Amino acid sequence: MMIAAFALVAAMATPKRTESAFLHDFAGTWSCRSSAQPPSLWRITRVPGSRWARVDWGIHRNGQPAGTAFVGYIPALGYWVYRDFHGGGSYANLSGSRATDGSWTWAGPYFPYLSSRGSAPLEGRITWKRSDAKHFKRTFASLQHGKLVPGGGDTCTAVSP
Repeated sequence: MMIAAFALVAAMATPKRTESAFLHDFAGTWSCRSSAQPPSLWRITRVPGSRWARVDWGIHRNGQPAGTAFVGYIPALGYWVYRDFHGGGSYANLSGSRATDGSWTWAGPYFPYLSSRGSAPLEGRITWKRSDAKHFKRTFASLQHGKLVPGGGDTCTAVSP
């Protein structure tokens, strides 16, 4: 009986590989801050009537985001996608997964808007990990000459409604 109760609690605490897992880990409003940038307001919500999550980031005082990403699980591919549309025209086409420790790793190309036609996209990896109930950390690395080079990160803190 004790084992069955433990299994039930573990199943409830660990999100399934569905459209709700990302929202389970990150839904809410966040203030994200790095040592090199001013704080940035983020809002992560479910797209109404959809299996997709919406990530609005860099939200200005007038409520307009600097960019919007859509996140969802693609069963036919067996992985998550993070499609990030920057207001200035740049675009990131990332895919990823959720590890058993709750960290999410996103990798793929980033296309700066002002790159010349035919130039290679930037490549990198971003890891998101909850550090506690009110914080998550994002760490960045870029692919340079076939090796991942750490590139900093930020910490996001839950904003009370």
